Amino acid sequence: MHKNALISDILDTIEEQADKEEKFNVGDLLDAFGRRAHGPIIAVLGLVSASPIGAIPGASIFLGLLCLILAGQYALKDSPPSLPKFIRVCGVDGKRVASAIEKVRPYVSKLSFLFSERLTYMTQSPWAILTAILIAAFALSMVPLALVPGGVFIPSIALSIIGFAIAARDGLMLIITSSIGAIASAMLWFA
Repeated sequence: MHKNALISDILDTIEEQADKEEKFNVGDLLDAFGRRAHGPIIAVLGLVSASPIGAIPGASIFLGLLCLILAGQYALKDSPPSLPKFIRVCGVDGKRVASAIEKVRPYVSKLSFLFSERLTYMTQSPWAILTAILIAAFALSMVPLALVPGGVFIPSIALSIIGFAIAARDGLMLIITSSIGAIASAMLWFA
C-alpha cells in the first residue's frame, strides 16, 4: 500500500461495507475495522460533528460523549471498541453513505499526503494513554461549546485528525494536533 493511500483505504472499506447493507449502522463500521476501529470511528464521529448534523441541538454533545467512551477504551485495551447495542444499531441508508463517500473522495485524496506511518511508538502504550486524554479533552470541550453556534467545529476537526492519525499510526500528526490543541486551549483560557 502506498503510504498516502491510508485515508482512501478507510473510505474504501466503509463504502464497501455500506454497499453490502441496506442500512449502514455503527455496528457495521465496527465489524469492518475490528481491532483498528478506534481511529476511523473517532475520525468519522468528528467529521459528522463538524458537518451540519453537528448543529442539531444535542447531536454534537452525543457525538462528543461517544468519543469520550472510545477514548477510555483506546487507553485501556487493545481490542475492538465495544459500544452499547442501541448505539451499534443506529444507522443510515447504505446507498447514502456510499454516495457521500464518493462526494468527499476528491477532497480526501488532496489531504491524504498529510498522514503516513511516522513515530509509530506514539500510537502505542504508554503514549496511547496521552492520546486518549487528548481525545477526552476535545470530546469534553464539545459539551459547553455546543451552546455556541459553530463552537464545536474546531474540536470536531481535531478529533477527526486524531482519528486519522491513530488509524495511520502517525505519531507526528498526533504531536502536531496536541500542540495546536494546547495553544488553542491556552488562548481560550487567557482570552
